[in-house]
Amino acid sequence: ALDAVMVPKVGNAADLYAIDMLASQASWATGRTKPVLLEGQIESALGLSNVNEIAGASPRLIALHFGHADFSATIGMRTIKIGADHPDYVALGEMDGTGVRQAFVNDPWHYPLMATITAARARGLLVFEGPYGEIRDLEGLATYARRAAYLGCTGKWAIHPDQVDVINAAFSPAEKDV
Repeated sequence: ALDAVMVPKVGNAADLYAIDMLASQASWATGRTKPVLLEGQIESALGLSNVNEIAGASPRLIALHFGHADFSATIGMRTIKIGADHPDYVALGEMDGTGVRQAFVNDPWHYPLMATITAARARGLLVFEGPYGEIRDLEGLATYARRAAYLGCTGKWAIHPDQVDVINAAFSPAEKDV
């Protein structure tokens, strides 16, 4: 039986409201008593700008997911690295005694992820970070997964079997914390 529907590219509350109404009508027509739950994907500039409305759009909504790839495309971000940092997005440190300034990689996903987390948690929803596309970079995946767990995400998507153990380790509590 169908438990939940993942709704991609949610742009505003009306998108979820429409799906909620369809689920209600289908349940009524078939005599289904168990509610079909919804999970919404925030993966556009419009969706992020309306994330607080979206989080409260339906009592069926149980989770929000932030999708890096489609989001970056909608804002014109110059990246093909899904969920990863980019060498062009850096901050420069102070010049040292030899005239060299060290570059520090920034996290281009911090704001949209935190906005999604904040909206979801304010409504008691689960929240998931989308995938890390650099499949062979397990160290990078571990770093971003630990960051997502630290910031309050419930979990993170895996797009390759090799990523599952790394993500599970990042979202499992340390023995000292248990």
